[in-house]
Amino acid sequence: MGGRVWFTGLAVAGLMMGADVTSPPSVTFSKDVLPILQRNCQECHRPNNIAPMSFLSYESTRPWAKAMKAAVLSRKMPPWFADSQYGHFSNDRSLRQSDIDTIVKWADSGAPQGDPKDAPPPLQWPPNGWTTKPDLVLNGMPYTVPPQPKNNVIEWMTLVTPTGFTKDTWVTSVEIKPSELGVTHHICISFVPHRPNARYNTLLWVDKQRDEEGVEVAPAERKFARPTADGKGIEVARRERNNSPRPGSGTGSALN
Repeated sequence: MGGRVWFTGLAVAGLMMGADVTSPPSVTFSKDVLPILQRNCQECHRPNNIAPMSFLSYESTRPWAKAMKAAVLSRKMPPWFADSQYGHFSNDRSLRQSDIDTIVKWADSGAPQGDPKDAPPPLQWPPNGWTTKPDLVLNGMPYTVPPQPKNNVIEWMTLVTPTGFTKDTWVTSVEIKPSELGVTHHICISFVPHRPNARYNTLLWVDKQRDEEGVEVAPAERKFARPTADGKGIEVARRERNNSPRPGSGTGSALN
């Protein structure tokens, strides 16, 4: 009889121990994933912006769950190429490891939506795909991309757009918004003061010297030219860089 009591007690203890075991909380889009997307992804992943899909809602995000997992594990997304060992940047958009783990668990568990009531309020983005609401919009010059450019290359173009400022103005940010993202590779921008010889609202470029296959000739064989509206350029004297210090000079370079 004592043996039967012992086994009964063991069974009860086993049941009590089993009752204490709880499954980890599930990861859902509304409660866990959406806040990450709002902080790190929606700036580009929204309508009229550069990303090819929107991450504003569960319906538009769910089909990309597996691709999102692969992108964050490889740290391909969000794009951030600065090396963290050289310091921290205030606009660092790379994901924390905990955020990566959350997205991976969400994708592996079937990408559930969860309770929509758990979702944070939607972010209010400026219309037309702007990152911030602009105080001034300047329209650039239109350019029609040819279907078959020579050598399948379109040279770098320079465009100077007047701001219309007539007094000193503090500019906190400048944003470029191409009208056709599908044919835009990238744009470099700088803010320069007015110059008497500036040509405004005119696309300027130089047709680089290339061989029959479109490959640029060696730098030592190139001609130096200023950009022009027809791409032919205005040839200027060759510049030579000398990195050895001149007598009496405290610097190590000179331009002539």
